[in-house]
Amino acid sequence: MRIVVALLVAVMGLGSAIFGVVRGLSSTGPAHGTRLILGAGSGDVAMARETAALRVEEKGAPTRVMAAGDQIVVELGTDDPALIANEAELLERTAHVELRDVEHPEAMLEGHAIQRVTADDHGVTIEARETLPFKVHAEVTFALDGKIKLAATPDHVDGATIHVPIASLRQADDLRALLVAGAAPAMHVVSKQPFTRATGFVPRAWPFLAIGGVLLAIGAVIGLRKR
Repeated sequence: MRIVVALLVAVMGLGSAIFGVVRGLSSTGPAHGTRLILGAGSGDVAMARETAALRVEEKGAPTRVMAAGDQIVVELGTDDPALIANEAELLERTAHVELRDVEHPEAMLEGHAIQRVTADDHGVTIEARETLPFKVHAEVTFALDGKIKLAATPDHVDGATIHVPIASLRQADDLRALLVAGAAPAMHVVSKQPFTRATGFVPRAWPFLAIGGVLLAIGAVIGLRKR
C-alpha cells in the first residue's frame, strides 16, 4: 500500500512538472496592455476572429486575438489612448466586398453572403449562402470598398460553390483574407480594460515545477521510508 501511495504522489508531481513546462513554453501574448472585448452579433465568430487578427497583426505590434463565445477578445501590448483608439476604429471597420461578372455586372455576390472560404495550392474555393450567378470561364472581379483587387476566371461553378484557380498559394491566401473580411460580421468594441500577466518560461512555469518537485520528494520519502 505504501508503494502505491508513493507512486500516486510521484505521478501527480510529474504531471504538475510537465504542465509547468508546457505552460512556460506556450505563447502568452503581450505582458501588459489593453484588452478590447468586441461583440460580433450573431455572425460567424470564427471569421470575425480571423479578420480581427489580420487587422491588428499586420502592424507587427505584440497582440493576441481569441474567440470567447460570441465575442472576440483582442489584447494589445499598449496603454496609449491614441493607439488604442486607432486599433478600435480599425477593428470596427466594415469591409465591403463584391464579386462581379465582367461581362454581366448585374451578376454579383456581396461579401456577407459568403459562408466559407478555403485556399490551397490550386486556388480558392468559395461557398455562398445562395446560388451563385457566375459561369465557368467567365471572368469575375473581386473588389474591396469599390476598388478591384483581382480579376480571375473560375474553373468550377456548382450551385452555391465556386472555385477560382490562383497562380500561387500566397496570392490564394491574400484573396481568402479579402473574402473573409467581407464575410465577417460587423464588430463593435463593448469594453476596454487594462491587463497584466506573467510572461517568459520561468515566471509561468516555476509554481508548477515547485509543486511537482515537492510531490516527487514526498513520493520518494514515502516509498523509501522503512517500516
